[in-house]
Amino acid sequence: MNTKHLLAIVGALAWLLPATVNAQSLGLNFAAGDPDAATSSLNPTDVAGVIPAANWNNLLGANGTGVGGLFYNNAGTPVASGATVTWTSPNTWRSGGNNAFPAGPNKILTSGYLDTGDTAANGISITVNNLDTTLRTPAYDVYVYFVSDSNANRGGGYTINDGINNIVKYGSSMGSPTAFVEDPGIDADLTVDGNYLRFRGLTGSSFTLTTNTTLTTPNGFRAPINAIQIIGGVSLAPGPGDVNEDGFTNLADYTLIKNNFFLATGATRVMGDLTLDGKIDLADYTIWKNNAPAAVLAQIGVPEPASAALAVGAIFGLAGVARRGRRCGKSMC
Repeated sequence: MNTKHLLAIVGALAWLLPATVNAQSLGLNFAAGDPDAATSSLNPTDVAGVIPAANWNNLLGANGTGVGGLFYNNAGTPVASGATVTWTSPNTWRSGGNNAFPAGPNKILTSGYLDTGDTAANGISITVNNLDTTLRTPAYDVYVYFVSDSNANRGGGYTINDGINNIVKYGSSMGSPTAFVEDPGIDADLTVDGNYLRFRGLTGSSFTLTTNTTLTTPNGFRAPINAIQIIGGVSLAPGPGDVNEDGFTNLADYTLIKNNFFLATGATRVMGDLTLDGKIDLADYTIWKNNAPAAVLAQIGVPEPASAALAVGAIFGLAGVARRGRRCGKSMC
């Protein structure tokens, strides 16, 4: 295959390449010195999290009171925040050998953690006060990360209260994670593992997050927290192109459609089925494209998925014909 054909294939497949986005968020990276800063502290330019963002705040120690001087991330730019954070926990620890994330910011983010005991009295409490208006209007989501040093009965109840909502979810730390996996948080028996929980649609100017291992059956041994990520400016109702229902129409939604494209049966909205017809195809991609901001579309700048697939098929088909022609000469094949 010559260079021209190769470039055509690369162009056709460009839409399959992974993409990241800097979200408007306040990121709090706890236990950022356990076991040391090199292992557990993020640089301002490091992009980490389920919703990839820079400008994480590194917080040291098992306890802190009214810690301010924080920054939130706005499209990669640090903005001074008026929020303060107070936290208590029995001690800090690190995920160590149970953390199989590839080297990089996400591994750092999930290295150190606030640790707990196995009673209600020795859980974790984190309170964020004076959350910036720009982050909580119209609402915000809170992502809670928990990669422990083991998956042996590491879990418990995680409760968040913003003065308006009181939401309880159950988190169970998975073994040797290599990527972020959402724990649905609905299994009090800790049968489903993950490494983060997502609390949606909060609106209060302050909130308190607590962990309690006695809320699960059996009683969890630990319910740790590596970090929390507050994703601001989310809508209370998903937009037409918002596949993952996080309040944004962006490359994260595009990736879900891409990963499930050509799924012919059993598709759901959060998988990319925006037309709700049970499959994921060009119609779903078109809805996303028509609702995505121009800045997001500019990061793609490639053919639509179906066009790309047809182009690849045509290229390989022509390549096959050419090979047969060279092999058969003037004879019939």
